[in-house]
Amino acid sequence: MRYLILVLMFTASFSQELEVEGNLKVQGNIDASNQRVTNVGNPTDLTDAVNTEFLQDALRDDGPFEYKLVATRLTSEMLQNNGSFTLSYKNYGETSWVSDFESYLNTLEDSGWNIYKTLPYTYDSSYQMSYNYYIFRR
Repeated sequence: MRYLILVLMFTASFSQELEVEGNLKVQGNIDASNQRVTNVGNPTDLTDAVNTEFLQDALRDDGPFEYKLVATRLTSEMLQNNGSFTLSYKNYGETSWVSDFESYLNTLEDSGWNIYKTLPYTYDSSYQMSYNYYIFRR
């Protein structure tokens, strides 16, 4: 029996691969001696390790993307109303203005749209309105 245990100990100490089923906890450092670590899964926590393929995909900023153009308007009447106003918006191609841009903005962001670019306010003196354009992308 002693020889069997001794043979098993030598076999385990000279093996090139260690397989653990379940959690592996190590106190101290793990030195891979410039060897590649493979089969690193996708992270589930902010402190998890990632492989370079996952990192490259996360940092890549190539499309295809969807774009949406939304105009907002601010009238001079709104500015004279003791600072209280509702910002109206209109999607590209629509004809009517809708109030409560803030709620619409939250809905867009919940649907995966992000503000890609903002075009600054332009004043239209014939209508006494200022327009701002947002380009959304997802």
